[in-house]
Amino acid sequence: MKKNKILLYILEQLTNGSTLCVKALAMKCNVSDKSIQNYFTDFRDHFGEQLIKKGECYTLLNQENLSKTFRTNPQTIKRFLHLVSMVDSSFYDSFISEYHDLLQELNFVKSPIYQIENSPYEHLKKRIIKF
Repeated sequence: MKKNKILLYILEQLTNGSTLCVKALAMKCNVSDKSIQNYFTDFRDHFGEQLIKKGECYTLLNQENLSKTFRTNPQTIKRFLHLVSMVDSSFYDSFISEYHDLLQELNFVKSPIYQIENSPYEHLKKRIIKF
């Protein structure tokens, strides 16, 4: 199979939600494992972190895959969003907007997240917040 056809095939399979493994794909396309790895390197340059590698297999993260991950364990989304809110608040806000329907379906209610530990006020002895 020619390189262009292989790249188009890989792209089609990834966008359809398939997981592609290097050895099986190399045998199917009659090329070396190294060639397939190089193709995935090219795709990683384009897709970045959305191209997920597990062992020798690749899949493309899309909304459907994300939905399956969150539906499997409802606590996953809460932990994920908590982490994201601490690392990058603008990404957190855009994620909440982009996946609003999914979050609503999962009964996720957005609430403010406050990080008190490691704050510059942590050393104060007097209690500011009463419980």
